[in-house]
Amino acid sequence: MYYDNKIDEAIKYATELVDMCPRQYEYCKYIATLYMNKEEYTKAEPYLISANEMKPQDETVIEYLIDLYLYSGDYKKAIVFLQNGIDNYTENKHMKSIYCENLIKVYISQGEIDAINQVIDRIENNLVDEDDEKELANKLYEIARDSYKMELYKAAVLIAARSKRLLENRQINELYRKAEHRLNIHDLYNSLEKDSRILDQVKSLVNYYVFSYKYENQDELTRLINEKNREIEILIEKSSEQVLRSMLVLKKYHSELFNYKKSRYEDILKRAEDINKLQEEYTTMDTDVKICLGVYKLVGLLMDDDLTDEQYNISYEKIKKELDSERPQQVYSSVQRIKNRYFKIYDLNPEIIDEIEEKFKPLEKEVKKNKNSFDEDRKFGLGCISLFMIILVLYIIFSIFTKL
Repeated sequence: MYYDNKIDEAIKYATELVDMCPRQYEYCKYIATLYMNKEEYTKAEPYLISANEMKPQDETVIEYLIDLYLYSGDYKKAIVFLQNGIDNYTENKHMKSIYCENLIKVYISQGEIDAINQVIDRIENNLVDEDDEKELANKLYEIARDSYKMELYKAAVLIAARSKRLLENRQINELYRKAEHRLNIHDLYNSLEKDSRILDQVKSLVNYYVFSYKYENQDELTRLINEKNREIEILIEKSSEQVLRSMLVLKKYHSELFNYKKSRYEDILKRAEDINKLQEEYTTMDTDVKICLGVYKLVGLLMDDDLTDEQYNISYEKIKKELDSERPQQVYSSVQRIKNRYFKIYDLNPEIIDEIEEKFKPLEKEVKKNKNSFDEDRKFGLGCISLFMIILVLYIIFSIFTKL
């Protein structure tokens, strides 16, 4: 009935068996297992306790009872039960070890690291020879490995270290190294998570990269990373200063996490810096009276990423006509100012800005030529007037001396 998933019917018949033979160890174990399957731990507990009293050396019953307490979160009961078992088996080294190992599991679930150390110390005090040490080391390795799989890295590091101290081998050393690395990464990320200076979108991206090992489906992981990258790109366009600050904090105060995916984070940082600088230049240019209106409108068009190609082309043609109506010298000097002062704006589309510069450059030369010609005529006129005045003064002086 249990294997056919007829749990309620199985409990009915198991209860009848227990009623007929209440001191039958196997029957108590059956019904306890069935209640645990239904997660009815309160009903399972008395049957497991009875089974343990009838056969206290059954390791399976002990583990079932501890699992029951862990599932229900009743750590105190588990600890009392196991401590009593340890005290009762002072002479039985094997059974004492079983109770101690289960006590370690309880303390792992509680996160009681110091208590784990104390239990291992108690086990080590009963070791007799190298074989005992090797057996304990292997058992601790298994517990550390299970803790590692459950992502309880602090416990895994501690227990693997105690195993290493008893027995040096490649398997234990490798587990210790991996657990220590994972623990370090978790601690670093927890610190990052608390840093309010960093945007949630950046934290999420770091999370995907650092904890990529959790994803069995790599395609799903790639999709999530790409989605988060798109969110960050949109943020850069809207609020580059916030993204820039986040990345600089990540690089300076969480350098190990930054270096974990350095090339990608450097790309985001550079992109945010470029956009931030561009926005700063545009804000400065907004008050620059030396930029003519047509060139100012052109820059605004180049910065607008929301236009369709058709909308862009229509606007560009209008701006070109407006530029043709402005003074050539002013257009040319405006373009020159963009190139020499607003480098990020110029980089938006150097071809267009160079094209306008080339178009208005000859006209600028012509204006200068006309201006130079006017200046020469003006200088000639002034020279003639000066000569006339000199002659007039000399004539007056000569007239005065003649009369004398």
